[in-house]
Amino acid sequence: MVERGWQRRLFSLSAVVPLGFFLLEHTWQNALAMRGQAAYASKAEAFAGIPLLFVLEIALVFAPLGYHAIYGLMMMREGIPSDSPYKPRSLAIANRGAALVALAFIVWHVWEYRVQAWRHGVAPSALYTMLVWQLSATWHGIPARAALYLTGVLATTFHFAVSGWGYGVTSGVFATPLQRKRAAYGCLMVGSLLFVVSAGTVISLATGVQLSESETTDTPCTKK
Repeated sequence: MVERGWQRRLFSLSAVVPLGFFLLEHTWQNALAMRGQAAYASKAEAFAGIPLLFVLEIALVFAPLGYHAIYGLMMMREGIPSDSPYKPRSLAIANRGAALVALAFIVWHVWEYRVQAWRHGVAPSALYTMLVWQLSATWHGIPARAALYLTGVLATTFHFAVSGWGYGVTSGVFATPLQRKRAAYGCLMVGSLLFVVSAGTVISLATGVQLSESETTDTPCTKK
């Protein structure tokens, strides 16, 4: 039971730190796409130039994410515990559903824009062109990929906000009913802000609408 409690605490903590920090940073970085290709490419190149970036990502992002996903799937097999902080029960069910959608979206996103970019030698500065091309594509007149991205973003931000509140309750940070109520509003605001910014980024890339004019670059999609 002690080991199980330790694993659950680590599971909850991995959703807040460092994955929560990564979500915030990732949302902010991608939001630069609303300012155009030059702003996004500049940030992407600077990020790609971080020393030992691949090692840092494995240690601080992919390893915690893998643990959180695997242990979360194991917990789902046990059903919703009676002492779950999520009331009513429908909130716990919705959070688990969002977690599954978010997991599928993150795996798909990493495969497309990290693994495939590495396999085909796509330069960081060319990711903007790649995103615009794919998100603006339509299927029978419907921007299906952009719609899937909006769904994935909604699930991810919802799961982050609800789980962050749940971690605060189970860890004792939000101890009183008043603290829990205020924290619920705070987490809702953070999750909503993240969704609005991320949705704005997807829509900007899919439609070409920008917040400000910026210079365009003619960066090839592959290495010369």
